[in-house]
Amino acid sequence: MKALILAAGNGTRMYPISLTTPKLMTPILNKTILERQVEVVKDFVNEVIVVISDPEINIMAKSIIDFVEKTDLGIKIVFAIQKEVNGTGGALFAAKDHIDAGEKFLCLNGDDLYHYDDIENMVASGFAVLGTVVKNPSQYGIFEADSNDNLIKIIEKPQQYVGNLANTGAYLLDSTAFDLFDDIEISPRGEYEITDILTLFAERFPMKVIETNNWSSVGTPWDMLSVQEKLVKLGLQKFDKIDGDIEKGVVIDGRVSLGKGSVIKSGTRIEGDVVIGENTIIGPSAYIRGTTTIGSDCKIGNFVEIKNSIVMDATKIPHLSYLADGVVGKNVNFGCGSKVANLRHDGETVKTMVKGKLMDTGRRKFSTVIGDNVKLGVDTLIYPGRKIWPNKTTRPGQIVTEDIIE
Repeated sequence: MKALILAAGNGTRMYPISLTTPKLMTPILNKTILERQVEVVKDFVNEVIVVISDPEINIMAKSIIDFVEKTDLGIKIVFAIQKEVNGTGGALFAAKDHIDAGEKFLCLNGDDLYHYDDIENMVASGFAVLGTVVKNPSQYGIFEADSNDNLIKIIEKPQQYVGNLANTGAYLLDSTAFDLFDDIEISPRGEYEITDILTLFAERFPMKVIETNNWSSVGTPWDMLSVQEKLVKLGLQKFDKIDGDIEKGVVIDGRVSLGKGSVIKSGTRIEGDVVIGENTIIGPSAYIRGTTTIGSDCKIGNFVEIKNSIVMDATKIPHLSYLADGVVGKNVNFGCGSKVANLRHDGETVKTMVKGKLMDTGRRKFSTVIGDNVKLGVDTLIYPGRKIWPNKTTRPGQIVTEDIIE
């Protein structure tokens, strides 16, 4: 059996952190989505097929190939190229030549995270789809199942209640699925939909609908914060792995993972669950708390407080700054005294502007998304929910009340 990871349609960048890094390479607790997906399937398959866009014209697809070539993922990885941007059904069909006749395969969405136990249950069920209970079914594809929990069809964003078990983008199929491609029509949005193939497949074979509470979607940067908290609660992050140095005078009231070459300097206090990459300097006298990830080659300096945040590789927050409930990209520099606000005065959830419309992050506390290579002038202040695009700068003392966009 093989596994497909559909990354072509999901190969877009993680808005607005990076201009070149695809979602599949997004780090969660300092490990990419691709690595985490491979981890949960490699005990069940002998090969992983990653469906990507044409790397000759898509720099993000090329970055996935480059990562796989230099990283030992513990299993054979091959690539299938989706030459035409024609939807999730087209992405599935792009892998046709890599699947033998009659061979079963797992199919996973490229910007979601799954749990080993759920993959195990799917493999034991013959053919299967994975669903999760949602509070707002009208925003999802919803599974309609019979009394034996076998799939009948998938209803996209139903306006009337038909159920609350949403499609998570994980399926167990066989090569018969490719024969159904000619039987589906282009959807109103001009794409071939994998959900149409699943409905036809379910008419031919019993497909067990398996329910999970372990699925996580990583569609936005604020999702990343929720997902890292969830992975820690599920026990999917190892702590107390100290490969760096901790000086005398450091107080750790929680769990820490510390990479090679990293140092936590005297006077620093850590509370909560904190993951620190390689060759990173923390302190002296820094304060890190909550569920926080700091990448490799970073500098978190004196009297800096970081809470419930993600700080990616090579970022410098040298002194007298405050970051809480935010996501910071690679190679960012915080000018002295730069701070964020993470809470509205009215206590409502934080909204942020996406494509001209306010989107509710669903988080009562959320501060900012700062893209790669941003430079903050000293004493920059950032309002809740404001974002700064890659390669931008702020002036000394600037108050960021609106997104600073490309």
